[in-house]
Amino acid sequence: MKVIDKSNPYSNDEILEVYGVYEVNNKCYYLCSPQKYEGLMALNEGKVEIIDNTFSEKMYFHQDKEISFGVYHWAIYEDYLFDGLSEHDPNAYAEFVRRLGREP
Repeated sequence: MKVIDKSNPYSNDEILEVYGVYEVNNKCYYLCSPQKYEGLMALNEGKVEIIDNTFSEKMYFHQDKEISFGVYHWAIYEDYLFDGLSEHDPNAYAEFVRRLGREP
């Protein structure tokens, strides 16, 4: 899945790959990793333009008390790297890059 962050005037319409989609309090968020951003950024559904709505890799569905539901890329879901990537943990980011086999 690919989106453009319309909330950032400096993004130059960079196409971002989506590594997760989740809902909290009836709002949808897209997890992306812009260039030179060592972690994941959650973009509100009203701030993105969807370019491609298909996921290119294995995804996992997850539901818990805090997040109503979410669908996550396998490289985030396995060993739950989500928290570390959201907090810009360099070890979590290095593991994410290793799993992907490339920079996001």
